[in-house]
Amino acid sequence: MPETQPLPGFQALKTSSAPRKGRAKKVSQPGPPTLESESKQLSTDLQRVPRNPPPSLALPRKDYLLKREHVSKEALAQAPRITDILKEVRGGLSLAIKALRFSEEQTSIAFLEKWDSFGTRDQQALGIEGVALAANLNIKHLWGEMMLAIREHSVNSVKIIAVAAHPMITKKRVEFAKTAGGVRDRDALDTMLGALPKSQGISIFNKIVTGGKDEDSEREEMVEDANFIFPDSSIMQDKVQPVRQKILEAK
Repeated sequence: MPETQPLPGFQALKTSSAPRKGRAKKVSQPGPPTLESESKQLSTDLQRVPRNPPPSLALPRKDYLLKREHVSKEALAQAPRITDILKEVRGGLSLAIKALRFSEEQTSIAFLEKWDSFGTRDQQALGIEGVALAANLNIKHLWGEMMLAIREHSVNSVKIIAVAAHPMITKKRVEFAKTAGGVRDRDALDTMLGALPKSQGISIFNKIVTGGKDEDSEREEMVEDANFIFPDSSIMQDKVQPVRQKILEAK
């Protein structure tokens, strides 16, 4: 084929892959800060500082909460210190709050409603005594219900641990009972199944009153229950009262 010639009066465009060079823009570099600019910035920062802060910022957290809840510092200082007693127990505060949540007493319910209305930092600042005073509660009554709630919580914990572990313990007892030295395990299993009679224990209160004689008193059967391990205080007082009266008459 014949070569094509460019039309007269037109020139072929030259294409080049090289980038087109342009002028570089000059970027103005900030100069060093002057004394006038620093003083102006300082005056601007000082204007942002509040001259009359509100009471919530001027007072410590504890004082602000006491003022807001209408609780005087004198009443808080004279209140019984429950927190100091709970500090002697590992996890005493968390245990007390956990146990109170199982209580159905009105004092416990009113305390928990007020306790849950505060944040964590407010609870730490006020303590149990401050929250109880803010809820208009008697701290001694609250402490009594708290001890009963902790007792019931401990009893329930002991029962559930014993019940949950009893199948494994029985399995191990059977394994040791099959050995030559497993006499006690065999006797325990026979007692549980009724093959051997249960032994009756001697009450310590009867021994004190009668001087070790059980002729006129009935022996109490040993009860394998958490309620026997954690007896109620009123029941114990009723049992101790005859002993105390006997000692006073002897003197």
